[in-house]
Amino acid sequence: MKLLGLSDGNILWNWKENPGNAEVSAELLVRSSCILGMYKSLHLLFPTQSNADRWLITANDNALFSGSTPIDLLMAGGLIDLSTVRDYLEAVRCER
Repeated sequence: MKLLGLSDGNILWNWKENPGNAEVSAELLVRSSCILGMYKSLHLLFPTQSNADRWLITANDNALFSGSTPIDLLMAGGLIDLSTVRDYLEAVRCER
C-alpha cells in the first residue's frame, strides 16, 4: 500500500469488487511501473526468488543506500525513491 502511495486499505478491496469504478492516477501508474520494473530486474539479476527477496532486506554498502537496506529506502514512500531504486537495478542489470 505504501509503495503504491495508497493511504486507505479499502481502496484495493473496492477496486477488486468494482474494477470499473477504479480511479487510477498518473502517480499510481508511475509507482506501479517502478515496482514492476524492480521486480523484473531483481528476477533477472538473481537466479532464485529467495535471492531476489533477500536483496531487498540486506544492508547495501552502495552510496545510494548508505548501509541501509533497499526496502528501507523504498518504504520512505517517495516516488523519487522508487524511481531511483528502479533506475539503479536497471543500471546494474545492463552492466552484466
